[in-house]
Formats: sequence, structure tokens, C-alpha cells
Amino acid sequence: MSVDSTAGREPSLIHFAKCKNCTVKHMISKPIFIQVSVYHMIRNGNDPTWCQCPFNLAVGCTCVKHQHKS
Repeated sequence: MSVDSTAGREPSLIHFAKCKNCTVKHMISKPIFIQVSVYHMIRNGNDPTWCQCPFNLAVGCTCVKHQHKS
């Protein structure tokens, strides 16, 4: 697990999956994402407002075949 820390966002700390090497030969590890809503503070003079924004969150990893580019 890793942590994304961003000031002015709620939640300010988000834990996410960090992929490592696959245990299966000729495969690579890729993250699995879900989209969640977070809130970002937008300063408008003295009146801060909050904007609901999408955030792509890595919740796990999977092994996939390595694609060679030609």
C-alpha cells in the first residue's frame, strides 16, 4: 500500500495499491482502478468552496501478458 497526500482535498490522505512484480513468468503487474469522488477546495476570495471531482484509485493488481511493441 502507498499513500497519496494532497492538501486542500477531502480526504487529504488516500491509501492505494502499488503493484510489484508478478510471480508468473512473462507476465507484468497492472493496477486495477475504480473511480471515486473526492472534494477539492477552491478559493474564491474569502469564501472557499468545494468541488466534487473524480479520482482514479488503484484498489489492487493483476498479472497480464506482456505486450511487445512493434
